Amino acid sequence: MVDDVRLAFIVQSKDIQPFIPELLEGIQDMNWPNACSIVEILSAHPEEVMPHVKGILLSDDTMWVYWILERLIPNWPLHLVKAVQAELIILLNRLDPYEENDLKAACILLDSGLMKWSDVSEVIVAKEEQVVAQLSVYSAEQIEHFEELERYRIEVLLNDPRLIVEYVQEKNEILKMKSKYETQVGYLESIREFREQCEGIS
Repeated sequence: MVDDVRLAFIVQSKDIQPFIPELLEGIQDMNWPNACSIVEILSAHPEEVMPHVKGILLSDDTMWVYWILERLIPNWPLHLVKAVQAELIILLNRLDPYEENDLKAACILLDSGLMKWSDVSEVIVAKEEQVVAQLSVYSAEQIEHFEELERYRIEVLLNDPRLIVEYVQEKNEILKMKSKYETQVGYLESIREFREQCEGIS
């Protein structure tokens, strides 16, 4: 995190270049102090920031990648977006049910004009088919059980929140499975919404 004193020092410096890696680390989580101010600073220096971003895009820190795709790259001039096109295409071809960075990368590629829907549609349809196949392993009984667990969770939170810790500990394994299922369902909805949106525009 970049605190107020450190940020003030960086802002007053004549050359921002040495501080770019540190500033980028400051937006690994946009809930951190000064994250929004850091985005403004980085957005004012896209040429200097771009080479550092190339490496981050393919890192394992998907939340960091999310914020870069969300807050930085969409505001870059076309030639800089083109400079990270290869990385965006790699992200596009990944399945990312948690952060959905693949769909964000697709949006940037389409909005910038670097790719057309006809180029992206096959990948998106394949994603949809893969997720549908993954969801097919869950039985109707399992899904019904997940729904019962969710109703019980809400009941606990409304009536006696103190019991939620016991509930989570007792149902730990099945709750992990439920969470994975819900993530995949949400991801499938996002894919379908994205596809329908793009098909409506094209």
